[in-house]
Amino acid sequence: MSITRAKIEDALGQVALPDGGTLTSRDMIRAIQAQDGRVSFIIEVSDPEKARDMEPVRAAAQQVVAALDGVSSVSVALTAHGPQKPAEAPTPSLKLGGHPKPQEGPMKPPGVARI
Repeated sequence: MSITRAKIEDALGQVALPDGGTLTSRDMIRAIQAQDGRVSFIIEVSDPEKARDMEPVRAAAQQVVAALDGVSSVSVALTAHGPQKPAEAPTPSLKLGGHPKPQEGPMKPPGVARI
């Protein structure tokens, strides 16, 4: 019996979060891959502080998926994105005379006799 993405998502829907909800109801699962009995996926958390509290949830998710028929190994990564830094806009160049210069003369490509 082959393992499908839907079966994996259903199993992860049983894993409860400490503050309520499940991994799938909160849309925290990314990059589910299943091939030859090997399953891998990522649990994505909004910030690093929450990621520290999510280690038991990661272990529970790994156990739930490992218990499915046809699964030989499970790899789960837990990631968190830090706060976004405001993007610094590049400073525009205010130099005078910075416009494109016209070509000085006719362009003669090497190796071309006539066009």
